[in-house]
Amino acid sequence: MDELYQCKCPSCQKIRNEDTADYNLTEEEQYAILRLIYDRELDVSADIQRDLWQHTRKFLDDAVDRAFALRIEENKDFIEELKHNNAVFAAFKTHREQNDLAAMLVDENGKPRSFNDFRKATVPVLQEYNVNWLQTEYLTAIHSARTAELFKRFERDRDLFPNVRWMPSRAVEPREAHRIFYYQVRSLDDPWWLTHYPGCLWRCQCDVENTADPITHRGEHAVAPDSPDVEEEQTTTSPGLEQNPAFTGSLFSKSHPYIANAYPGAKDAVARFMAEEGKYMVVPTEQGLLRIHSGHGKGEREENIRIGSYLANKYGYEIDLLDNPDGVKSADSYNHTLRVEQEYKQAGTPTKNAIDRLIRDAAKQADDIVLWIETDMDWEDIGAALRSRVRRSESIRSVTLIREGKDIRLSRADILQEGFKIRPADLT
Repeated sequence: MDELYQCKCPSCQKIRNEDTADYNLTEEEQYAILRLIYDRELDVSADIQRDLWQHTRKFLDDAVDRAFALRIEENKDFIEELKHNNAVFAAFKTHREQNDLAAMLVDENGKPRSFNDFRKATVPVLQEYNVNWLQTEYLTAIHSARTAELFKRFERDRDLFPNVRWMPSRAVEPREAHRIFYYQVRSLDDPWWLTHYPGCLWRCQCDVENTADPITHRGEHAVAPDSPDVEEEQTTTSPGLEQNPAFTGSLFSKSHPYIANAYPGAKDAVARFMAEEGKYMVVPTEQGLLRIHSGHGKGEREENIRIGSYLANKYGYEIDLLDNPDGVKSADSYNHTLRVEQEYKQAGTPTKNAIDRLIRDAAKQADDIVLWIETDMDWEDIGAALRSRVRRSESIRSVTLIREGKDIRLSRADILQEGFKIRPADLT
């Protein structure tokens, strides 16, 4: 990947030396992912680790959002197609990364590493995938998505401007590869655009504009067959970028090494993962992300959407309302931000017994509980019922109480400490 991504020109070297802190996984995310691999809780050949996948996908989707920010409605279906293919690309990348991480479980002598040694050994792998390479992928995605948006716009304006002119690179010291295309004009219908576009080389900074000026080139050649300006065939595209995203709906092609050189099991793992992802629908929120699985319990769907929306909107949490198979005890949600499964309950009966029963039932589903309180029950009684049940249910780790637009998140230690009380002023 280094050989593919690393152009040596001064402009690209400058970009590479910029601050990359925003790309990295947090320490908590790294620890949790590595723990899953070390404890063999993740089958690296058959599964896709969702947090690694999400880390790449969110940057690629941000690139699409930036490119189409002013033209969302008219490109809605195309944006959805781009983001679907972003998800597939991120899944293939994740499969490759998690296998490279798993390879660090043993040292150069084939001996198993301790977890601490494993963490140290994986530092370069995490740095490459989630910072160095991701930076290149993100910057390329921004440019490719913008080019896709331009070509979509050109198609709508083709009656007035049927042709497209290749514009020079904005780089301080442009590479030579695309210099031969500067100011050339081709028809928008020219098949040449299917495989040539600004962004078809990693870190390309060329541009295009639509025009009514006469065509100067068709395909690889100048309009006049005997023109001395006929170019010789040369490499002007990169693996993974040789297809114009405006026509394929994908920022990266299947020739990218993550896909073309995927590890065994990748194709099936990605197919299963994407099939499951396809069962989720996004619930509109002001911030954060709330998704609901098609199999989420119908009887509590409305209630859980309300609770999940509240948490997403207030804290920017990314939350999935999970599949609830019949006859299987399972949590209502997974909070990706807090990295916990949570069970949601709504309290509508103002009695200690009712609160106790709700928390008892919730503890059978998850050890992190969110209780939406609809009654005007006294906080002292709520606190007493909560303390009594938590003392008897050793699995409970945390309880969040929500009431009238305010909430408080209490740990097990908070609830069991001497003199525990819930004061309305403590809710925010």
